[in-house]
Amino acid sequence: MNRLKWVVLALSFAASGCTGTLGNDDAGSDDAGLPTTTDAGPTTTDAGSRPDGSMSTDAGPTGADSGATPVDAGSTGPCAGVVCGAGERCAAGVCVCADGFMDVGGECVASSPGDPAGRTTAEVCAAWDDGHVVDAPSPFTPDGMCGRGTLDEQAYGDVVRRANLYRWLAGLGPVTENTSQRTAMQECAVMMSAAGALDHTPAMDWPCYTADGAGAARLSNLSLLFSAGPAESIDQFMRDCSRPPCSTGVGHRRWQLYYGLGSIGIGSAAVVGSTFLATCIGIAGGGGTSFQPWVAYPNPGPAPIETTGRLWSFHPGERSFSVSRGEASVVRVSDGMSMAVTSSSSGASGLPPGAVVWSLDGWVAEAGETYRVTISGLSGGDVTYDVEVVDCAGR
Repeated sequence: MNRLKWVVLALSFAASGCTGTLGNDDAGSDDAGLPTTTDAGPTTTDAGSRPDGSMSTDAGPTGADSGATPVDAGSTGPCAGVVCGAGERCAAGVCVCADGFMDVGGECVASSPGDPAGRTTAEVCAAWDDGHVVDAPSPFTPDGMCGRGTLDEQAYGDVVRRANLYRWLAGLGPVTENTSQRTAMQECAVMMSAAGALDHTPAMDWPCYTADGAGAARLSNLSLLFSAGPAESIDQFMRDCSRPPCSTGVGHRRWQLYYGLGSIGIGSAAVVGSTFLATCIGIAGGGGTSFQPWVAYPNPGPAPIETTGRLWSFHPGERSFSVSRGEASVVRVSDGMSMAVTSSSSGASGLPPGAVVWSLDGWVAEAGETYRVTISGLSGGDVTYDVEVVDCAGR
């Protein structure tokens, strides 16, 4: 996979207000909040590029749906004007089943993700490669300073494909795009790009301000990226950490792996005069049916080494048990060595559900090694699973 240079700004709207820290993708608030909750991504105010090429992101929504009317900002290619149904995407002007969906009697229905622990390395690496296909490498055409511009139709598919890759790895079902949010999400992205900053509650004096765009910002994970496309924002939401020290809210990741997430909104723009592509990913779309007892990141079974960075996490499903006292321990299976970690719980109440989060202290996961994770202190009893680290690029 190509190594892209990333720069991003991150922030989070918490019940007590916003606090800023540049450089972390989660500034440490505890919960990522749907309409009645608060969130977790970091809260920064400066999107300037950094020498290390790091990137930051936003955090979760905190309000009601902005109610934008559907307007397609799509391309002028063969998919222009083609409106596909749930679970479908446009390919060469024709609606086909999207990744994660299969044709059953002429209807695209969600495929079962299966048990991550039962997959083969070949299956996981094939999915990893497919999930990183980018059909719209130059996705946005601006329209003046504050116009919504045109986001290539295939860019929407790139984002959904990337989001569904991570959900499949975790054993969750796919999401679809909520096309009715396109106008509001696009206006959100224009505002963030024009300002060169991220805010879930942008003031009316922000450049390119619109009420619908501000409403969408309340309900979205937000990112600013340099030399990357909108699908890459999903990678960073999952990473949820630009550089040490990494705080442990992982609010973006918790939203992406929320079992109740059924659809996402998508907007992405780089306005004239801005060096940043801003992306707003609406995450207030309920209706998901991926009810699992728990999910983990990196996932049980074969896990791409790219997912085994600084922060690992364990997420309950269906509110089946409390993680407020959960702690993680990790043993390297090859030699029985206990690996140093620092664990904590994040966002123990509200939506999305909380998580046990732990940092790797002084070590990195190695391809070819298996790490046995035990989560103790859970209300439902201990959970143990194995993470088998694989290098898909070098296989």
